[in-house]
Amino acid sequence: MKEWLKYWPKRLPSSLSVPKTTIVDNLEVSAKRYPDKVAVYYYGSAFTYETIFKEVNRLAAFLQKEWHMKKGDRVILYMQNSPSFLISYYGILQAGGVVVPVNPMNKEQEVAFYIEDSEAEIAIAGQELLGNIQGHLGQTTLKNILAASYGDFVSSPKYRKDLPEEAMLQSGDSQSNEGIHTWEDMRKSKYELSPVFVNSEDLACLPYTSGTTGRPKVHAYSLFHTGQSCSS
Repeated sequence: MKEWLKYWPKRLPSSLSVPKTTIVDNLEVSAKRYPDKVAVYYYGSAFTYETIFKEVNRLAAFLQKEWHMKKGDRVILYMQNSPSFLISYYGILQAGGVVVPVNPMNKEQEVAFYIEDSEAEIAIAGQELLGNIQGHLGQTTLKNILAASYGDFVSSPKYRKDLPEEAMLQSGDSQSNEGIHTWEDMRKSKYELSPVFVNSEDLACLPYTSGTTGRPKVHAYSLFHTGQSCSS
């Protein structure tokens, strides 16, 4: 018997049964149980669980069919906190991919390190950050970029006049180029998602340290449902 159990409250369990479901499974359950409940409130615009889950599946299908993403492929996620960040994170996992989050304060050469070290071929980046990443197309492993526009998620006139320019950029403010697709391109796609078998032990995320005292170091997070680090 562990020594600390002698002092543990009798009314509380001394262990937890950890579910084997992934966080995407949990999102799907919420979308089915509470489809009309607000999941995200963003500058006056409300998005329900059903809406978010549909967007996640649309993005996952786009990654699979447009760019032939396979289970285990690394995807750079380089943007500010926003509905598109949430949708992208879950969409990458739904397609069986591995999220490589990159701090939006990082510049061009720093971004290059994350791309090359993770061997990512796909990136999802904020439209205002394209200047720091598009130059790496074809010069690194990077082959395709999906540009996210935060303004696509803001419909309230109250906020549209007060937010900074970067937050108001919309898909229509830019055009697709070789290797770069807009968020609207993705949303207009009609691809069907192919199921990918994943479980709680599969690799889900490769976050890096800041690298303030040297090269950034990576940590592998493979337990979808807990976010526990399994190795570093």
